[in-house]
Amino acid sequence: MATKFSQSVNIIRDESKSLDYVSTPNAEKVALQIADEFKKGIHSFTLIGSYGTGKSSFLWAFEKSLKNEADFLPANTGLDPSKTNFLKIVGAYQSITEHFREVLGLKKEDPANRNILDTLNQEYEKTSSLVLYIDEFGKFLEYAAKNNPDKELYFLQQLAELVNDQSKDILFLTTLHQNFEAYGNKLKDQERLEWKKIKGRFKEITFNEPVEQLLWLAAKKLASGKTPKSFSGSFYSDLAAKHNIKDFSEEFRSVIENEIYPLDVISGMVLTLALQRYGQNERSLFGFLELEAAESQRMALPAVFDYLFKNFYSSLQSNTNPHYGSWRMMERGIERAEFELDDPATAIDLIKATGLLQVFVPTAKIDEKFLKGYFKESLSAKKIIQAIDQLSKRKIIVYTRYNQSFKLIEGTDLDFDQAILKAGEAVDEIRNLVPLLEEYFEFPVMQAKEVSYKTGTPRLFDFQITEKPLVNYTPEGPFDGAVNLIFSESLKEVEIESASTEQEEPIVYGFFKNTSEIKDSLFELLKTRKVLAENSDDIVARRELEVIIKSRQSLLQHQVMDAMYSGKVSWIYNGKKRNEVKSSRSFNKLLSEVCEEAYSKSPRFINELVNKDKISSSIHTARKNYFKQIVNHWREKDLGFEEDKFPPEKTIYFTLLKENGMHFKAKSGFELQAPNDKNGFNHLWNASDEFLKSTVDQKMSITKLAELLSTRPYKIKQGLIDFWIPTFLFVKRAEFALYNKDRFVPHLNDAVLYMMTRNPQDYSIKAFQIQGIRLTVFNKYRELLEQAEKPKLSNGAFIESIRPFLVFYKELTEYSKNTNRLDSTTIELRKAITNASDPEKTFFEDFPAALGMSIEQMDDNEKLVQEFFTKVNDSIDELKDAYSNLVERIDLYLRNEIIGTTKVFPGYKKELQKRFKNVKEHRLLPKQKVFLQRLQSTLDDRDSWIASIAHAVLGKPLDRIKDEEEELLKDQLSRMIQELQNLSSIHHSQKADDEEFVKLDITTTSEGLTENNIRIPKGKKKEIDSLVEELRGKLDNNKQLKLAVLARLLKDELHGKG
Repeated sequence: MATKFSQSVNIIRDESKSLDYVSTPNAEKVALQIADEFKKGIHSFTLIGSYGTGKSSFLWAFEKSLKNEADFLPANTGLDPSKTNFLKIVGAYQSITEHFREVLGLKKEDPANRNILDTLNQEYEKTSSLVLYIDEFGKFLEYAAKNNPDKELYFLQQLAELVNDQSKDILFLTTLHQNFEAYGNKLKDQERLEWKKIKGRFKEITFNEPVEQLLWLAAKKLASGKTPKSFSGSFYSDLAAKHNIKDFSEEFRSVIENEIYPLDVISGMVLTLALQRYGQNERSLFGFLELEAAESQRMALPAVFDYLFKNFYSSLQSNTNPHYGSWRMMERGIERAEFELDDPATAIDLIKATGLLQVFVPTAKIDEKFLKGYFKESLSAKKIIQAIDQLSKRKIIVYTRYNQSFKLIEGTDLDFDQAILKAGEAVDEIRNLVPLLEEYFEFPVMQAKEVSYKTGTPRLFDFQITEKPLVNYTPEGPFDGAVNLIFSESLKEVEIESASTEQEEPIVYGFFKNTSEIKDSLFELLKTRKVLAENSDDIVARRELEVIIKSRQSLLQHQVMDAMYSGKVSWIYNGKKRNEVKSSRSFNKLLSEVCEEAYSKSPRFINELVNKDKISSSIHTARKNYFKQIVNHWREKDLGFEEDKFPPEKTIYFTLLKENGMHFKAKSGFELQAPNDKNGFNHLWNASDEFLKSTVDQKMSITKLAELLSTRPYKIKQGLIDFWIPTFLFVKRAEFALYNKDRFVPHLNDAVLYMMTRNPQDYSIKAFQIQGIRLTVFNKYRELLEQAEKPKLSNGAFIESIRPFLVFYKELTEYSKNTNRLDSTTIELRKAITNASDPEKTFFEDFPAALGMSIEQMDDNEKLVQEFFTKVNDSIDELKDAYSNLVERIDLYLRNEIIGTTKVFPGYKKELQKRFKNVKEHRLLPKQKVFLQRLQSTLDDRDSWIASIAHAVLGKPLDRIKDEEEELLKDQLSRMIQELQNLSSIHHSQKADDEEFVKLDITTTSEGLTENNIRIPKGKKKEIDSLVEELRGKLDNNKQLKLAVLARLLKDELHGKG
């Protein structure tokens, strides 16, 4: 098949095609890097380069070279072509997991992605090596950023873990158009951190072909030996260097400066930069070379302008083009020159050249000397000077002193240099640089890579801008240290070194020695901004002033950011100047050194799911499941996880417990214990254990432990803290009491462990004192409760011992729980049991205090200990008998005060029943009826019978009465029985239902008791009612007088004196 140039390569479509691939030094360098890194154990790579840089072509050529089908690139990875399987994917805007399922022919969706990973593993095992390509990888990332990023990133993490397994020969290559993180720049902070961590799984390799590389390609393509002898490529190279366009190396110049004809290095550079912006780099360049440059006509900057304007017009005129305004300005300048000048050709060439350099090489110094030199072959110096004069008078171009260059402009009356100079009189002197620098610079969070990789803990530094050394600083949240950039014209290095010596926190100080220059640049910037504010209505002036401001900002950027690793900044740590910091790499190494020193007791924990400040929602679920497994299956192998499944909680178990020896097989089964010193978790254990011991005297919130572990020398991330503290407490659960808002928590289950992480401020712990008198007294309690003696105190033993007291109290009657007819010590002991929330406090403080003692008094006093437990036993007995004593008192009252008999139950019950046998039940009031029924019940248990008649009298159970209701009960029993006695007499005397029968008893001091039964026939009712009304009318309204009169009348009638 004939080879041909392809303007666009698809790694799947063009697999079997023969393409005209031109290898470049950059491509060869990338291929060598991939091969070398792969041999060192790095398996995942991302090639990052803008559109058209040849990434897809590179993948195609790399595959051909790997298969030994061509020798395009050095691809000696060590993989055997005959035993290598290739899987190629071209990105699409969809879920990467769905796309993998489609490519692999999988129909069933698996949330854990195991079917995809298993199939990839099978593809690998078929040939013992696998090469996986994902071209246009960014399309998957764009989708992931907008659709369930947690789920998509989780799969990428799983995929990277499979590929990066060094026991497998898997090579994974992806291509991106921009940095991995840029695809997630609109995510939330926590999601961006996740994005950044996934990025770390891939070795990033920049693939953008530099301008020199593209020019080299052009020279290689154009090389034909037809360059005219009159053409001096070196002249244009020198011109480019002298006028801030590009200073090409001698080696490069020797290769391309003449071979690039009909281009020159300046027009060729502008062309390649333009094609990077508007075309597709290499593709567009090769298209240009094949079509335009083949004519061998000289192509200076004006010809490049014409080519771009013709072939990329729609892109140039698009509002999305960042250079749209500049191209419109060039177009309008050309139009004005055509209409306003008699001989516009020279002026138009100057406009085209100036405009292109203004867009693509804004640092270029386009002065008269440059223009004369560049156009020496085609334009006379006289014509150039005339054109410059004409264009300047018409304000089409303007010469600016701040960068010593001509610029295209659309016309304005503002003298920029004079206006900016005058603005200095109105702008206040800069006294504090910090607010201005914070306005212009947003420093990134910097990760100490080496220590982060070694320990698994992402160590992050934030930038702090100050005028004086940072003193009161403690790393909080995700940050582990600070880079303190100091801008001061008065401070000396020795002062910063002194402050650094006294600083204990991980702070690296950067002292800018070019502060005066930075201050001047800021002042110029402020002046220009003031001029802009005063001329905001002048569109042309505003546009130019914005360009000047941008230039000033670039200078400021150079003075601050580009100076970071130069001699203009002194880096100081721990009182010493660190002269070895000469690059971002050496600086990052210093940050790792700072972290290793500051966090010497931080463990090595390689688990990106957990080892961070904020975990994803999926890990919240995993945390719940982990707690459930450790609580319910800690006696089982691998906490009972299924062998063939790998949920996140199982990974956490392996990295946290199993790898550190905390879960091991003992004789009686699996046990939990303190970690070994393999990964440094023993330091965390020791710190946590010391904290636990410090709670012997008083409760402490578990947030205090979290704070301890969040500072030097540990500073572990919150994600790990939320697993570590509950795990540690579960292992040590027998040695402390746990409280939720001061309420004792008897059982440490998975729900409690999880809530500790959600609301840690609600939970506190208190360790048990396990020696001396407390252990003696505790075992005495157990002896009292008929429980076995314990060699030491534990939460389980406390709960086992307090439970009988709580059960005893719960089973008491309400009367026993509330009566005060007890000894005062019994009342106090009951109160202690009622309020028991802390078993340790109850046993060793509240119970002794209730009985007028203390645990300290009992120390070395066996007699007092014995006396204490005798009192406890007596009080328990009194409480137990409180209700039965109440029943006994009611029994005595019935016998002695009401019935007047020596008979005991059921004798006096039968006597009462006999006494009221004549009572006609249907004539009783409801309450009397219920009482009589209870009295005559067949209950043969005294306590139940007394309770039943008491309930009938008071309307409430006897075991719920209050102390003051006891006397009321006795009175009402007496009254009820008296009523029944009277009714018994009446019912015995009454013979007919047509008359009302009243029993009347009157007792006087002189005559004693007079009894009389009065029959009132119902037929006489009207006559009686009439006489009553007549008598009431004659009596006075005084109640006492009425009663006295009626009593006198009744007494006389009964004694026959009426």
